[in-house]
Amino acid sequence: MRYYTLSEVANKLTKASRTMLVTQERVWQWIEKEGLHAERVPDNIRVGSRPYLIAESDLIAFLQEKGWDVDLIFPA
Repeated sequence: MRYYTLSEVANKLTKASRTMLVTQERVWQWIEKEGLHAERVPDNIRVGSRPYLIAESDLIAFLQEKGWDVDLIFPA
């Protein structure tokens, strides 16, 4: 299973959208307020300002609920 950092999610969604800028802050709001599941990374591993990883399966399910075209974002 693949995991993504907040930065990777923001970049992937911004590239797929072309009209909307998705920031790391927006992804963090999804985690805090809208139920996107993320796992905290152990303190000895550094992955950015917010040490959380999001499983690809959780991200796909969440984005489908929000109406994103996940086939475009995650091609087979």
